[in-house]
Amino acid sequence: MTPTEEQRTEIPPVPEAPGPSKRAPMPGVKAILGSSLRLIRRNRKQTLLPLTVTMLPFVCLAAIAEFVLLNNVYTDAPYDSIARVIEHAPPGLQATLAGVSWILALFSLVGFAATVVAVKGVMEGRKVPLSQALDPAFTRMGGLFALGALAFALWTLAALLAVTVIGALFVLFVMLRLSLALHAFILDGTSALESCRRAWRLDQGHMLHVLGLFIALIPAGLVAIFCALVAAVIVTIPFAPSNPGREGTLAIGAIGVSVAGVVLVPFVALVAAATTILYTELKGREDAGTPPRN
Repeated sequence: MTPTEEQRTEIPPVPEAPGPSKRAPMPGVKAILGSSLRLIRRNRKQTLLPLTVTMLPFVCLAAIAEFVLLNNVYTDAPYDSIARVIEHAPPGLQATLAGVSWILALFSLVGFAATVVAVKGVMEGRKVPLSQALDPAFTRMGGLFALGALAFALWTLAALLAVTVIGALFVLFVMLRLSLALHAFILDGTSALESCRRAWRLDQGHMLHVLGLFIALIPAGLVAIFCALVAAVIVTIPFAPSNPGREGTLAIGAIGVSVAGVVLVPFVALVAAATTILYTELKGREDAGTPPRN
Protein backbone atom coordinates (compact mmCIF):
# COMPACT_ATOMS: atom_id res chain seq x y z
CA MET A 1 0.00 0.00 0.00
CA THR A 2 1.44 3.30 -1.10
CA PRO A 3 1.37 5.88 1.71
CA THR A 4 -0.30 9.19 1.06
CA GLU A 5 1.58 12.47 1.27
CA GLU A 6 0.32 12.95 4.83
CA GLN A 7 1.51 9.48 5.84
CA ARG A 8 5.01 9.91 4.52
CA THR A 9 7.60 10.77 7.15
CA GLU A 10 10.43 13.03 6.06
CA ILE A 11 13.88 11.89 7.05
CA PRO A 12 15.59 14.69 8.90
CA PRO A 13 18.87 15.87 7.36
CA VAL A 14 22.04 14.56 8.91
CA PRO A 15 23.66 17.36 10.89
CA GLU A 16 27.03 18.50 9.62
CA ALA A 17 30.09 17.62 11.62
CA PRO A 18 31.19 20.50 13.79
CA GLY A 19 33.93 22.50 12.11
CA PRO A 20 36.14 25.35 13.18
CA SER A 21 34.38 28.40 14.52
CA LYS A 22 33.77 31.11 11.97
CA ARG A 23 35.61 34.31 12.74
CA ALA A 24 35.91 37.64 11.06
CA PRO A 25 38.85 38.03 8.67
CA MET A 26 42.21 38.91 10.16
CA PRO A 27 42.42 42.66 10.82
CA GLY A 28 44.79 44.43 8.48
CA VAL A 29 47.91 46.27 9.49
CA LYS A 30 46.15 49.63 9.24
CA ALA A 31 43.37 48.45 11.54
CA ILE A 32 45.84 47.10 14.11
CA LEU A 33 47.88 50.32 14.15
CA GLY A 34 44.73 52.43 14.36
CA SER A 35 43.43 50.38 17.28
CA SER A 36 46.82 50.63 18.99
CA LEU A 37 46.94 54.41 18.68
CA ARG A 38 43.40 54.81 20.00
CA LEU A 39 44.10 52.42 22.87
CA ILE A 40 47.18 54.37 23.95
CA ARG A 41 45.53 57.76 23.50
CA ARG A 42 42.55 56.76 25.67
CA ASN A 43 44.67 55.03 28.31
CA ARG A 44 47.87 57.08 28.45
CA LYS A 45 48.65 56.50 32.09
CA GLN A 46 48.10 52.74 32.01
CA THR A 47 50.06 52.17 28.78
CA LEU A 48 52.93 54.68 29.12
CA LEU A 49 53.69 54.46 32.83
CA PRO A 50 55.39 51.01 32.81
CA LEU A 51 58.05 52.15 30.34
CA THR A 52 58.37 55.51 32.06
CA VAL A 53 59.35 53.91 35.38
CA THR A 54 61.56 51.15 33.94
CA MET A 55 63.21 51.97 30.62
CA LEU A 56 63.43 55.76 31.01
CA PRO A 57 65.31 55.87 34.33
CA PHE A 58 67.88 53.40 33.03
CA VAL A 59 68.33 55.40 29.82
CA CYS A 60 69.23 58.38 32.03
CA LEU A 61 71.46 56.25 34.28
CA ALA A 62 73.22 54.78 31.23
CA ALA A 63 73.88 58.30 29.92
CA ILE A 64 75.25 59.38 33.31
CA ALA A 65 77.40 56.24 33.55
CA GLU A 66 78.91 56.90 30.13
CA PHE A 67 79.65 60.51 31.11
CA VAL A 68 81.39 59.47 34.34
CA LEU A 69 83.38 56.70 32.69
CA LEU A 70 84.66 58.81 29.82
CA ASN A 71 85.13 62.04 31.75
CA ASN A 72 86.45 60.84 35.12
CA VAL A 73 87.76 57.28 34.77
CA TYR A 74 89.01 56.68 31.23
CA THR A 75 90.14 60.20 30.47
CA ASP A 76 92.36 59.15 27.57
CA ALA A 77 89.67 57.22 25.71
CA PRO A 78 88.10 58.81 22.61
CA TYR A 79 84.75 60.44 23.24
CA ASP A 80 83.63 62.20 20.06
CA SER A 81 81.75 59.23 18.54
CA ILE A 82 80.33 55.93 19.71
CA ALA A 83 82.15 54.10 16.90
CA ARG A 84 85.53 55.38 18.06
CA VAL A 85 84.72 54.63 21.70
CA ILE A 86 83.86 51.03 20.84
CA GLU A 87 86.83 50.57 18.52
CA HIS A 88 89.60 52.21 20.57
CA ALA A 89 88.37 51.96 24.17
CA PRO A 90 90.40 49.88 26.64
CA PRO A 91 89.00 46.43 27.49
CA GLY A 92 87.80 47.57 30.92
CA LEU A 93 85.75 50.40 29.43
CA GLN A 94 84.32 48.13 26.74
CA ALA A 95 83.28 45.55 29.32
CA THR A 96 81.69 48.19 31.54
CA LEU A 97 79.78 49.79 28.68
CA ALA A 98 78.60 46.34 27.58
CA GLY A 99 77.36 45.63 31.09
CA VAL A 100 75.51 48.95 31.24
CA SER A 101 73.95 48.22 27.84
CA TRP A 102 72.78 44.77 28.99
CA ILE A 103 71.20 46.23 32.13
CA LEU A 104 69.44 48.89 30.07
CA ALA A 105 68.22 46.27 27.61
CA LEU A 106 66.93 44.03 30.41
CA PHE A 107 64.93 46.79 32.08
CA SER A 108 63.65 47.91 28.68
CA LEU A 109 62.34 44.36 28.24
CA VAL A 110 60.75 44.56 31.68
CA GLY A 111 59.02 47.80 30.69
CA PHE A 112 57.93 46.34 27.36
CA ALA A 113 56.54 43.21 29.03
CA ALA A 114 54.70 45.30 31.64
CA THR A 115 53.20 47.39 28.83
CA VAL A 116 52.01 44.20 27.14
CA VAL A 117 50.24 43.22 30.39
CA ALA A 118 48.69 46.70 30.68
CA VAL A 119 47.50 46.68 27.05
CA LYS A 120 45.96 43.25 27.49
CA GLY A 121 44.11 44.54 30.53
CA VAL A 122 42.72 47.49 28.56
CA MET A 123 41.59 45.11 25.78
CA GLU A 124 39.68 43.08 28.38
CA GLY A 125 38.16 46.19 29.96
CA ARG A 126 40.30 46.03 33.10
CA LYS A 127 42.35 48.72 34.77
CA VAL A 128 45.70 47.16 35.61
CA PRO A 129 47.57 49.01 38.38
CA LEU A 130 51.25 49.67 37.74
CA SER A 131 52.35 47.18 40.38
CA GLN A 132 50.29 44.39 38.78
CA ALA A 133 51.63 45.21 35.33
CA LEU A 134 55.23 45.10 36.55
CA ASP A 135 54.87 42.01 38.74
CA PRO A 136 54.97 39.29 36.01
CA ALA A 137 57.96 40.95 34.35
CA PHE A 138 60.00 41.28 37.54
CA THR A 139 59.13 37.85 38.91
CA ARG A 140 60.07 36.19 35.59
CA MET A 141 63.09 38.33 34.81
CA GLY A 142 65.28 35.27 34.22
CA GLY A 143 63.11 34.13 31.33
CA LEU A 144 63.02 37.66 29.91
CA PHE A 145 66.82 37.71 30.04
CA ALA A 146 66.92 34.40 28.14
CA LEU A 147 64.56 35.71 25.45
CA GLY A 148 66.59 38.92 25.21
CA ALA A 149 69.81 36.94 24.85
CA LEU A 150 68.19 34.88 22.08
CA ALA A 151 67.11 38.05 20.25
CA PHE A 152 70.61 39.51 20.61
CA ALA A 153 72.16 36.31 19.26
CA LEU A 154 69.82 36.32 16.26
CA TRP A 155 70.58 39.98 15.50
CA THR A 156 74.29 39.27 15.74
CA LEU A 157 73.94 36.24 13.49
CA ALA A 158 71.94 38.28 10.98
CA ALA A 159 74.70 40.90 10.92
CA LEU A 160 77.37 38.25 10.39
CA LEU A 161 75.37 36.61 7.61
CA ALA A 162 74.49 39.88 5.92
CA VAL A 163 77.12 39.13 3.26
CA THR A 164 74.99 36.17 2.15
CA VAL A 165 71.45 37.09 1.20
CA ILE A 166 70.07 33.62 1.85
CA GLY A 167 71.64 33.43 5.32
CA ALA A 168 70.39 36.87 6.32
CA LEU A 169 66.88 36.14 5.05
CA PHE A 170 66.79 32.85 6.95
CA VAL A 171 67.76 34.52 10.25
CA LEU A 172 65.23 37.31 9.70
CA PHE A 173 62.58 34.66 9.00
CA VAL A 174 63.38 32.94 12.31
CA MET A 175 63.25 36.29 14.12
CA LEU A 176 59.80 37.01 12.71
CA ARG A 177 58.52 33.57 13.66
CA LEU A 178 59.73 34.14 17.25
CA SER A 179 58.73 37.80 17.49
CA LEU A 180 55.70 37.07 19.68
CA ALA A 181 57.50 34.74 22.10
CA LEU A 182 57.67 37.42 24.80
CA HIS A 183 53.89 37.85 24.65
CA ALA A 184 53.32 34.13 25.15
CA PHE A 185 55.84 34.13 27.98
CA ILE A 186 54.38 37.06 29.89
CA LEU A 187 50.65 36.62 29.15
CA ASP A 188 50.29 32.84 29.23
CA GLY A 189 52.96 31.99 31.82
CA THR A 190 54.76 29.47 29.60
CA SER A 191 58.48 28.76 29.85
CA ALA A 192 60.90 30.56 27.57
CA LEU A 193 61.28 27.47 25.37
CA GLU A 194 57.55 26.76 25.21
CA SER A 195 56.93 30.45 24.44
CA CYS A 196 59.20 30.18 21.40
CA ARG A 197 57.33 27.07 20.28
CA ARG A 198 53.96 28.77 20.72
CA ALA A 199 55.06 31.88 18.84
CA TRP A 200 56.38 29.71 16.02
CA ARG A 201 53.08 27.82 15.86
CA LEU A 202 50.88 30.94 15.99
CA ASP A 203 52.79 32.65 13.19
CA GLN A 204 52.35 29.67 10.87
CA GLY A 205 50.21 30.81 7.96
CA HIS A 206 50.22 34.41 9.17
CA MET A 207 53.73 35.49 8.26
CA LEU A 208 52.45 38.16 5.90
CA HIS A 209 50.50 39.78 8.73
CA VAL A 210 53.50 39.70 11.07
CA LEU A 211 55.89 40.96 8.40
CA GLY A 212 53.47 43.65 7.30
CA LEU A 213 53.04 44.93 10.83
CA PHE A 214 56.76 45.23 11.47
CA ILE A 215 57.34 46.88 8.09
CA ALA A 216 54.56 49.37 8.89
CA LEU A 217 56.24 50.17 12.21
CA ILE A 218 59.50 51.14 10.48
CA PRO A 219 58.28 54.61 9.35
CA ALA A 220 56.88 55.23 12.83
CA GLY A 221 60.25 54.26 14.28
CA LEU A 222 62.11 56.60 11.92
CA VAL A 223 59.77 59.44 12.83
CA ALA A 224 60.29 58.70 16.54
CA ILE A 225 64.08 58.70 16.12
CA PHE A 226 63.95 61.95 14.15
CA CYS A 227 61.77 63.58 16.82
CA ALA A 228 64.11 62.31 19.53
CA LEU A 229 67.13 63.82 17.77
CA VAL A 230 65.34 67.14 17.21
CA ALA A 231 64.22 67.26 20.84
CA ALA A 232 67.75 66.46 22.02
CA VAL A 233 69.22 69.23 19.87
CA ILE A 234 66.63 71.78 20.99
CA VAL A 235 67.14 71.00 24.67
CA THR A 236 70.95 70.96 24.53
CA ILE A 237 71.47 74.08 22.36
CA PRO A 238 71.27 76.50 25.34
CA PHE A 239 74.00 74.51 27.14
CA ALA A 240 76.34 74.18 24.16
CA PRO A 241 79.23 76.68 24.20
CA SER A 242 81.25 77.36 21.07
CA ASN A 243 84.09 75.13 22.29
CA PRO A 244 82.63 72.75 24.87
CA GLY A 245 85.70 70.53 25.31
CA ARG A 246 85.59 66.99 26.61
CA GLU A 247 83.43 67.55 29.70
CA GLY A 248 80.97 69.82 27.92
CA THR A 249 80.61 67.49 24.93
CA LEU A 250 79.97 64.49 27.15
CA ALA A 251 77.48 66.40 29.32
CA ILE A 252 75.55 67.60 26.27
CA GLY A 253 75.52 64.06 24.93
CA ALA A 254 74.17 62.68 28.22
CA ILE A 255 71.38 65.28 28.27
CA GLY A 256 70.52 64.53 24.65
CA VAL A 257 70.32 60.78 25.26
CA SER A 258 68.03 61.31 28.26
CA VAL A 259 65.70 63.56 26.28
CA ALA A 260 65.66 61.08 23.40
CA GLY A 261 64.59 58.37 25.84
CA VAL A 262 61.56 60.41 26.84
CA VAL A 263 60.50 60.84 23.22
CA LEU A 264 60.97 57.15 22.39
CA VAL A 265 58.68 55.88 25.18
CA PRO A 266 55.44 56.40 23.17
CA PHE A 267 56.89 54.57 20.16
CA VAL A 268 57.92 51.55 22.24
CA ALA A 269 54.44 51.56 23.79
CA LEU A 270 52.95 51.59 20.27
CA VAL A 271 55.01 48.53 19.32
CA ALA A 272 53.88 46.77 22.50
CA ALA A 273 50.22 47.60 21.85
CA ALA A 274 50.26 46.58 18.17
CA THR A 275 52.04 43.28 18.78
CA THR A 276 49.76 42.48 21.74
CA ILE A 277 46.67 43.02 19.58
CA LEU A 278 48.20 40.78 16.89
CA TYR A 279 49.13 38.08 19.42
CA THR A 280 45.66 38.13 20.97
CA GLU A 281 44.04 37.78 17.55
CA LEU A 282 46.28 34.89 16.50
CA LYS A 283 45.84 33.08 19.82
CA GLY A 284 42.08 33.51 19.66
CA ARG A 285 42.05 31.99 16.20
CA GLU A 286 44.12 29.04 17.36
CA ASP A 287 41.85 28.47 20.36
CA ALA A 288 38.80 28.62 18.09
CA GLY A 289 40.35 26.17 15.65
CA THR A 290 40.45 28.60 12.75
CA PRO A 291 42.88 27.28 10.15
CA PRO A 292 45.87 29.58 9.51
CA ARG A 293 45.84 31.37 6.21
CA ASN A 294 47.75 34.37 4.87
